Amino acid sequence: MNLYSQMHSAYNTNSTRPTNHRPSSNAYSSVHNSNSRLSSKNISNLLNSTSGSDNMKKILAATSTELKATKNVIDIKNGVNYKVKTLFHGYIGTNVKNNIATKFWDDSSTDVSAANDNVATNKFINCLTQISSGKASSDVINSNFTNSNEVLARFQSLGVTPGKFEIKGSKKELFLDTNGWVSNYEDVAKARETYNSKDFSKLGFTENSKFIIDGKEYHIDKTGHLNIPEGVICTPARTKIVK
Repeated sequence: MNLYSQMHSAYNTNSTRPTNHRPSSNAYSSVHNSNSRLSSKNISNLLNSTSGSDNMKKILAATSTELKATKNVIDIKNGVNYKVKTLFHGYIGTNVKNNIATKFWDDSSTDVSAANDNVATNKFINCLTQISSGKASSDVINSNFTNSNEVLARFQSLGVTPGKFEIKGSKKELFLDTNGWVSNYEDVAKARETYNSKDFSKLGFTENSKFIIDGKEYHIDKTGHLNIPEGVICTPARTKIVK
């Protein structure tokens, strides 16, 4: 079972997606020609005037920029209307202004699990905007999302893969672990130094003890120390120790 399947079972997925309707060409042309990026005020007026119809949601989606990572780099800009993929129910639209993301549309049903997913998606984007503004560290993600598998799934939905990644504007390089835990990359690099500097023989380890990191075995030498090469990631999610 892949990660998305695991996450899917954690949610109530008995929601019904709305029936897709093709927007009228006149309505689309009118909005598209007036402004390819609608202001928050115009968006609010349009939604109120159409009662959030499927046609208008399609138009709003067409005039929003999908938020996707490029080569593990997320670039969130103020003054942009973004279309953001949710975990299981489609997309939401969020407007970023003054480093705050405000949801203004979604294309899912009124199902409770879908609504929760939409709220969580916008909350996740707000965590990213806080990091990009330099006002918060990676801890803002771990503190707001206690399920690290969900964090991993949300990053993957944006096109971010485990490893070093960047949020434009962040003061530090970041690292997404295979279990969804987010940390500063420099802290991850220090973990290897910690392993190599410790005398494990004083803790009862022998040369037969195994330190398995990403499937590769390492053993302490006669001095009780490990010699893990530079570049090896020694996070708890990737390390298994057999004493």
